[in-house]
Amino acid sequence: MVKARIKIQELRKKSETVLLSQLKELKAKLALLRVAKVTGSKIKVARLSVAKVSRVISQKQKVMADNLSDNVQKYNTVF
Repeated sequence: MVKARIKIQELRKKSETVLLSQLKELKAKLALLRVAKVTGSKIKVARLSVAKVSRVISQKQKVMADNLSDNVQKYNTVF
């Protein structure tokens, strides 16, 4: 039901929209695993996958925010 562990290097190559859809799918699979009371190892892999995808999404958002703030600071003048 859950694939093998996801590599962060592969996630960083994907766009944010793809990552968001993958995150949604992983959360749904995790919920199904919890309801089915599957072994803990499968739930652990699913939880770690959700965490990795969430981490990559937040890193991408932080980089975009830093880039925007750098552009704004260049043109602000303090009197």
